[in-house]
Amino acid sequence: MIDRYSHIGKWHADTDGDNQDYICSGKYGKNSVITLADGVSSCKESKTGAKITADTVTNLFLKKGELLQEYSEQDIANMTLVEVLYELEQAAGSDNREIEDYSSTIASVLHDKKNKRLMCMSLGDSLIIGTSGEDCYVLTSPYDSRKGCCVTTTQGAETQTQIRIIDDAEIDSVIILSDGAWRPLFERGSMKKDIRSMLAAEDYEGLKNYLTEQNGNDDYSFITMDITRKSGKALK
Repeated sequence: MIDRYSHIGKWHADTDGDNQDYICSGKYGKNSVITLADGVSSCKESKTGAKITADTVTNLFLKKGELLQEYSEQDIANMTLVEVLYELEQAAGSDNREIEDYSSTIASVLHDKKNKRLMCMSLGDSLIIGTSGEDCYVLTSPYDSRKGCCVTTTQGAETQTQIRIIDDAEIDSVIILSDGAWRPLFERGSMKKDIRSMLAAEDYEGLKNYLTEQNGNDDYSFITMDITRKSGKALK
């Protein structure tokens, strides 16, 4: 089962802008994928870029995810970014624009049911969390964006792309959150207790209501996938 939620942030709504987050999912054979891309607001075609990037990664993982897992984590990152940049270059050429106009972050999770594995991929400041029993675990951490965030069109982005492959028996569910969605869930560097309980219980309606009440400036989105079957760094 997959749940999803995306809402325009207050800043974009007040300036007649668009929601720059894009979420998608897919199934192919025994593979399932969830993906979230967050367009860079200052880039002219970031919403389009987020969609192209998310669709490209989703399709690649669905159809070639099993093959990709035979390579090193760095090779997986390299091959994924090559596919993304090719599609972005095609769009930029067609629209007579610079590829940087299509910049976004990207995070995706493949559930390979045949081999009972999860492959997590993240570039940028999204957060991927896994739940197990009554606890939550960080599967990929957000990029440290204090000096700017690494995105799809950043030179050498493949070296900053996180890839993690784990046994699916260790995880009940996974959730990808954009930075606008995960930031309100933390206080002084730790996830709020009630939020941790909410995620462990897979209370996504509660999470939607909580985020709506926060009415954040940035767009806030998440997408989840039930694995139903404990790895990672436990949230303190």
